[in-house]
Amino acid sequence: MYTYTTFSLFAMNEVEEKTFINYLVSHHKVTWVSKTTGKWDFIIGTCTKDFKKYDEIIRSIRLKFTKFIKDFETVSTIEIIFVFLWFVIE
Repeated sequence: MYTYTTFSLFAMNEVEEKTFINYLVSHHKVTWVSKTTGKWDFIIGTCTKDFKKYDEIIRSIRLKFTKFIKDFETVSTIEIIFVFLWFVIE
């Protein structure tokens, strides 16, 4: 099950943001992390067996970063229709 979660955060200093990112990146069920502009500050992708496992992940993130998470939303994938792989070379 692929699920995407958007997070709106209260202000974080550089160290707190790095801690948040490192926590997300190090989680074995988080498949990608993106810092964004607009209403949502971060989007993460997760891959889990079921909603129960997904809920455990989100609950752990929310508990660890309670004072920073203003809001979040979840979108689950029903069907992957197309995947375009590309790489950015700097």
